[in-house]
Amino acid sequence: MDRGNYDPSRYRALTFHDATPGFHDGTDSPRAYLERCLEVVAAKEPDIKAFVTLNEAGARAAADESSRRWREGRALSSIDGLPIGIKDLLETRDMPTEMGCEAFIGNFPKRDNAAVWALREAGAVVLAKTVTAELGGSHPGGDTVNPFDAARTAGGSSTGSGAAVGAGMLPAAIGTQVGGSIIRPAAYCANIALKPTQGGINRASGKRPA
Repeated sequence: MDRGNYDPSRYRALTFHDATPGFHDGTDSPRAYLERCLEVVAAKEPDIKAFVTLNEAGARAAADESSRRWREGRALSSIDGLPIGIKDLLETRDMPTEMGCEAFIGNFPKRDNAAVWALREAGAVVLAKTVTAELGGSHPGGDTVNPFDAARTAGGSSTGSGAAVGAGMLPAAIGTQVGGSIIRPAAYCANIALKPTQGGINRASGKRPA
């Protein structure tokens, strides 16, 4: 698949905020937005391999609920309906959490990490688990390639998150970082990373934040 080289004069990242006026006036909807993302996923994911697991049925159901809220004028937040990927270190109630490690294949706690819980409470549509380096360390996980050059790395450890956003398959994805595990794949894959202040987000697993 010929993706072409990254060119900042031509590259247009997938955004979400500019779609929400259409959610307000009925010319667009979170479900239609999700379907556009899934079309790109179908076209690009076989080559890029950014995802470990996709939950299309669950995402469609969540997007339908979000569409109904927007129609009724009761969106939960500015990210209600946002399709998002979750790094496969963070637990999700509806998808396994295997952490890029053979020892955790089949690991399925069936609960949400606090950050994932907060995203769902805000109306975000959790679509996929993204490839991570093994246990978030330095050993590469999966076969993910850079969305602009298959001969190059997408970076790590939030490998799939950076690649999925860079490829325009998702407008946003969650990563984790101790060293450069968020900012490196974002930089390699031509997107923007935000690393919150350490301790600024509740990281308890399976518990509702106070």
